[in-house]
Amino acid sequence: MTRPGEKISLQVSWTLFNAGVATIETVGDLEIGGQDVIGYRATIESAEYFENIYKLKDVLDTYISKETHLPVKYVLKQRESGQSVDDLQLFDHEELKTYFWYNRLKKGKTKKQEKSAYTPKYFMDSFSAIQFLRGLPLSVGKKIEFPVITRNKGLAFQRCC
Repeated sequence: MTRPGEKISLQVSWTLFNAGVATIETVGDLEIGGQDVIGYRATIESAEYFENIYKLKDVLDTYISKETHLPVKYVLKQRESGQSVDDLQLFDHEELKTYFWYNRLKKGKTKKQEKSAYTPKYFMDSFSAIQFLRGLPLSVGKKIEFPVITRNKGLAFQRCC
């Protein structure tokens, strides 16, 4: 069970240096497309003095239906030394479809994609999968498999505890 305001921050280090901070937090209750959802946000940001090596400021959001516990929306914004990415995925569980918009700027070149595809009945996005696993009774040696959809592609996801 998660609560709005729940937050965990982890220091990311490289050799002896603090390279940055990764944070995952429960944003709280929202409404998207007429559905009651709970939002989660992850941020990863490089430490100021580490930015000469690699600058990074990424934000990842997932919104999970309170009724079905399935993802409704996924948003990734990457702002890094080598690239800038905007990734939006919307999930329609009634029609079993995902809608995907992607824009990446890397080395002066832009890559854009806009697609839709069918999905399995039950799946997670790459970030909602973490929240899904938190709610399961985990034990050493237990194997859990479920589909993960990202950029209109299904990925086999396994978690051994």
